[in-house]
Amino acid sequence: EQLNEAVKAYDADTREKVLKALGGVKANSDFHNHPLWRAQNAVRPAMWCVTIQQLNELAAEVEAKKGEWNIENPTARDVVTHLIQPVSKANGDSSWALMKNPRGILARWFVTHAWDEVFADFIFYLNKFVENTKYKHHPEDGFWVCFAANPQTWPREMLKELLGNKPLMSPFAVALEAAEALVVVRTKLEPTTDGKMRCLYTRLWCVLEAWLAEQKKRGGKPVPIISLGIKYTDKEITEMMPRMGENAECFDKTDRDTILTCIQTNPGKCPIKAILKANNGESISQEAEEVDFQNGIYSGQWKDGCPDGSGKLTSADGGVYEGEWKNGKKDGEGELWEANGDWKKGRFVKDAFQEGKRKITHANGAVYEGAWKDGKEDGSGKLT
Repeated sequence: EQLNEAVKAYDADTREKVLKALGGVKANSDFHNHPLWRAQNAVRPAMWCVTIQQLNELAAEVEAKKGEWNIENPTARDVVTHLIQPVSKANGDSSWALMKNPRGILARWFVTHAWDEVFADFIFYLNKFVENTKYKHHPEDGFWVCFAANPQTWPREMLKELLGNKPLMSPFAVALEAAEALVVVRTKLEPTTDGKMRCLYTRLWCVLEAWLAEQKKRGGKPVPIISLGIKYTDKEITEMMPRMGENAECFDKTDRDTILTCIQTNPGKCPIKAILKANNGESISQEAEEVDFQNGIYSGQWKDGCPDGSGKLTSADGGVYEGEWKNGKKDGEGELWEANGDWKKGRFVKDAFQEGKRKITHANGAVYEGAWKDGKEDGSGKLT
């Protein structure tokens, strides 16, 4: 009776398939005693991974079969439907990752991507990532990819129970916390039927993963994020922004409510813009706790051991700079308040103030306050 109540929203054919697949399970609480559940959870979620070689083998199989499917450029969604699901069904409804690696492989890279991308593009950018010597890859590195990690043939209600109603404790969160970095694969997606641009962050599950990277801090620092693939322009990001973040699509209302409730009750930063604008293979800036820097205290975004992004430096003499940084130097828009009361507001390049407005006290005691450019007064101002 409880099961019938749980699946009554399905149409008759789907309901019959769910009941048959469950094999007599009577309620959600009984899912945990089901053989499928026990088999999947015999391996820790952080080990539901595949190697790059296994992903390449999958890509080769897709290339060989796409003619049978009559699909010129199969998406990740097509690959799940036409290949992973049939193979998993034939192998006891196992997830593809555990079918390939029954004892599991520990996640080094947690991969986030859009299911509607061209699958060949997804594989291409992952291989470019592996070729990048900066990250010192090993052939047995574990890649946690949702379509491989999670069982794709389980009944919907059973899969929802596996993913849980607490995103911070979900398999996604457990795997991301164990991984060295969140790897974001950015690909071009076909526009919506009404011609609007899309990216992976118009999908709410991907937004959740970016948000989890900030929440799952280790030693006070968020999980690093590495951007792969295409770099979006400011214009493209602005066009998509109304459909990203908390406005992103999620086809299951319960999932949407669960994710939004978690994000809204556990506020944190979700650096979507920075991820989309980063160069291919670039590790984007992340928040740092307060650290000693240049005889002062710095708090803000941090990259490769120095300030990079937005941050604030409070010097030992009481001076304060707040604004943009690059490679450890003031670079971009910012404001500097000096200990003697002088200030600068505008554009900095490699620590040097270029243009904007400032207040400066000259050696003769005269005070200038106004426009400044190229090292001198330039424009309207007041000299006292």
